[in-house]
Amino acid sequence: MVVLGAARADEPHWPRWRGPTNDGKSADTGLLKSWPEGGPKVLWHCDDVGQGFSSPTFANGCIYITGRKPAASGEELFTPQGEGSLKDGRQTATDTTKPKPRVGTGYFDYPGTHLYLTCLDMTGKILWSKDIGEAYEHKFVGSRSSVTTDDGRLYVFSGKGVLGCYDGKTGETQWTRSVNDFEGKQGPSNWGWAESPLIVDDKIIFTPGGEKTFMVALDKKTGKTVWQSPPVTEVHYVPARYVEYKDIPMIITGSKDRLIGIHAKTGKVLWTHPHGEGSQANVPTPVFDDGYVFWAVGYGRGAICIKLEVDPETKNITTRELWKDTAGGEDIRMDSQTGGYILHDGYVYGPRDYKDWVCVEMKTGKLMWQNRGVSKGSICWADGMLYMHSLKDGRIALVECTPKEYKQTGELLAPVVDGQNIVDHCKKLGIPAPEGPVAGIKKESRGPSWAHPVVTGGRLYQRYHRHLYCYDVKAQ
Repeated sequence: MVVLGAARADEPHWPRWRGPTNDGKSADTGLLKSWPEGGPKVLWHCDDVGQGFSSPTFANGCIYITGRKPAASGEELFTPQGEGSLKDGRQTATDTTKPKPRVGTGYFDYPGTHLYLTCLDMTGKILWSKDIGEAYEHKFVGSRSSVTTDDGRLYVFSGKGVLGCYDGKTGETQWTRSVNDFEGKQGPSNWGWAESPLIVDDKIIFTPGGEKTFMVALDKKTGKTVWQSPPVTEVHYVPARYVEYKDIPMIITGSKDRLIGIHAKTGKVLWTHPHGEGSQANVPTPVFDDGYVFWAVGYGRGAICIKLEVDPETKNITTRELWKDTAGGEDIRMDSQTGGYILHDGYVYGPRDYKDWVCVEMKTGKLMWQNRGVSKGSICWADGMLYMHSLKDGRIALVECTPKEYKQTGELLAPVVDGQNIVDHCKKLGIPAPEGPVAGIKKESRGPSWAHPVVTGGRLYQRYHRHLYCYDVKAQ
């Protein structure tokens, strides 16, 4: 870990996935409206949070994040027998040759088979890092869901389908439950569970899927089951959100082929609406505004906007489709794959296809603008500005949040060096080099980075693989 400066004392507030109100919007004000060449000042950099895609969350004056590292016991540095697809050097499952150290697949050449929950202080110093079990290891290895914080507790849903509650000060395990407890099951792609768990009052919500149930609510203090919804459809990777409409508390989420509304107190399925069928991975959290629901999913499926209509006497809910993209058509307005979108003043901002960013009027589907910008990725909003994070190479563009035009006012690049040994790079910069397994990594590959940027306490936080960067974006 390398400290390059001191953080301000501003109290950060980003307790869960997509921020305080679950919409990717920060309450910060007084931020920079443009950046100098090269981007804002880097305050500090921690290079040991583990490999993964989860975003940082903030509570108790601390930063919480998850990542893949070697097991604390040291016993699982090798790929388990029979999983030759994990590229451990064996030719068959019965090959007795000692396997190579497990360092991930594809872009993610980093050792480790376990998931760690890490706590940092506001200067980037690691206070503790806890091995909380096996990490997801099939395709695109690494941590997935972000930590949900609540009243001194931390909740993590692993890619292996284990939901755990941990003490926010020490990381001590309070309780765990598994999707197996509910006969949970994913579809044939099976890319690991990826939703960030949702707190609603005294309950923690997550989605095991399967033939017995779809969504489950647990007592957040004990982990005991409060309710189970009936099965609906195949579960995908969508973090749910909580809303209240016409005095009805509901949880809105997406799945393999539809939008879904579930009563937050009983688990009753209130409504469903078809969308997203045929996509290999539906991921983004739906947008909600005064009865309107917007959802855009990737891989050629496109966007949809529906209106919820509530019978004043029975409280039954029906859906009315306002507009919808034609799957596979050339007129698709938005098809966010992993990065989500921002709703502001009636307009939705997000990625289209692999290269462009767009602004769409939510209720009409009118395309306001389309621009190349940085490559597709994730997005957040703060003080009238959009922070567009490219998953391809770790760039973040600063863009004015306006439906009139695309106006970029700054850009930064995550300071990892493509194709260079990280130890040599650190020596060149005159900063301490990492030790242990990381020191043997030959390259820092610029592969996909699905973490979302976070702006809180006058700081911009960027997670890029095993690195966490903190930038000063407060106007002087």
